[in-house]
Amino acid sequence: ILSLMTELTAEQAVDQWRVQNRAARELMEKCIWFEQTVLVLGKGIVKTAPWGLMARVSIGAIVSVADLFTDLLVLKQFWEGGDEMMGYRNAQLASVCVALFLHLLLVYMTYVKKGAKRVMKESLIVVTGMKAPWDAYKVAAGKEKEKDTYVDPMLELTGSKLAEMFAESIPGILIQTSAILSTSEAGREVTSTAYVSILLSILTTGYVSATLSYDFDTDPQRRAFNPEFYGYVSDSALKRVFTLMSMMIISSSMVLMKSILFISLGRIATMLILVFVVGDMLMYLGYKVARRDFPYWIPGDNLLPSFLFRVVIKIVVDFTGCIQFRHPYDVGGLYFTFNLFVPVIGMSLLLVFIPEGTFDEGTLEILEKATLILGSTTFATLTFFSLLINKEFLKTFLSTDTAQQSVAKIFSEGNDVMKKSVFDLNVHHWEPIKEDVEHWVAMEWHRWEEEKPDWFNDIWKESVPEYMKPERTSMFSSRSSGAYTSQSERRDSPSRRSSRSSRKNNRQGGGQRIGSSRKAGRVVPHVDVKES
Repeated sequence: ILSLMTELTAEQAVDQWRVQNRAARELMEKCIWFEQTVLVLGKGIVKTAPWGLMARVSIGAIVSVADLFTDLLVLKQFWEGGDEMMGYRNAQLASVCVALFLHLLLVYMTYVKKGAKRVMKESLIVVTGMKAPWDAYKVAAGKEKEKDTYVDPMLELTGSKLAEMFAESIPGILIQTSAILSTSEAGREVTSTAYVSILLSILTTGYVSATLSYDFDTDPQRRAFNPEFYGYVSDSALKRVFTLMSMMIISSSMVLMKSILFISLGRIATMLILVFVVGDMLMYLGYKVARRDFPYWIPGDNLLPSFLFRVVIKIVVDFTGCIQFRHPYDVGGLYFTFNLFVPVIGMSLLLVFIPEGTFDEGTLEILEKATLILGSTTFATLTFFSLLINKEFLKTFLSTDTAQQSVAKIFSEGNDVMKKSVFDLNVHHWEPIKEDVEHWVAMEWHRWEEEKPDWFNDIWKESVPEYMKPERTSMFSSRSSGAYTSQSERRDSPSRRSSRSSRKNNRQGGGQRIGSSRKAGRVVPHVDVKES
């Protein structure tokens, strides 16, 4: 029950209960039906319990509405502040409009193939401010990816959180922090509403960033799909709580520190902000291009969405230090770690070289104390976080793997469940192993037709390029020369060895249990529906 109360989905709760309870783990190993039974019961409890699905959705709605309400109160104060507050008022309105536009754009991109009626329905949810709780409901209820949609509910929720942080939360904190400093320097009293609003915005941003990382890492399917990256959150219940809290503190400290850095640069010269932001972004994009890692993982040939996602995620990481985005598909481990130290280093250099007269003595003293407190808090919390997580994942914070390298490693070492996800990615990510992917599909398709694994459904089949499907693969499999080499020539190739290993795993146990702990190292036998 405690696991169901603290985890986002029933699958995550059952997995946590299993790894923390030896008796339950042994029972699930001996009776393969027991885990599915508990999972069904868990889903029912989450839907009906007072603290379950409705409570989570209600809490999400309350937090969202409370943040919006305080922002509106601050906007009202800006409106009543006359010409002195006009710039802040216009900036706040612009951030809300951009956030609304991004949410609507994500809705269109996700549901365009479902028709205009579905797009209008989802757009209405966005306009009414219920997008966040609606997305949380779909994830907590265990909704699967729909046919003719680009992403599953979990990724849709992630996109909504990104849009909110990028266009509303971060700009709102920047605007309100600047307004508070200006009001204080002018000798006017700062209202309690302004302090409450910015504090709530900072904590909300930190919480959203932390839960995004936590939910991804504790997702059993992602741990099974990429056990080298997902699994840093400990199986200990107490450590999980402290890990989530530490990530929230890191993000909250970073967003306030980066905001103060930007405001201070703007006070010296507005052009400094532009130089800092554009220079930092160009360095990052150049780094991605130089490593042939620019296209984002979302399927498609158009580079504009890749550019937009790269820019949005880079800015969110700069301000929040969201742990999830150290993934090779996103910023990358080493570059992410470098980003964590930029705000502290930037503020320290600024205080050393800031021109005299930029701030009065009182404001300068506040900036020095804020830099010391926030910097110390960030470093101390990062150290605490590194002691809490599973140590084998510390290498992911220093990894230099590109998306292509990560995909190639997963495909060469994984089972069918891991390999099949290449078709959810941009073709650029698996272009170096394209021939291996084609060969794998050609050799295994008919076995999948006979065994009918859960993932081999219409949605997955549609993601497979037409030229790889049976009517074409049958031609390829009969060739002994030409585009493909003969079976005797490929017998000892990496893809062939991987294919034999996958079939052996399927006969012996079907691969790693979805959601299993990396330490457990168990496999789950294939369960035929008819036999069950």
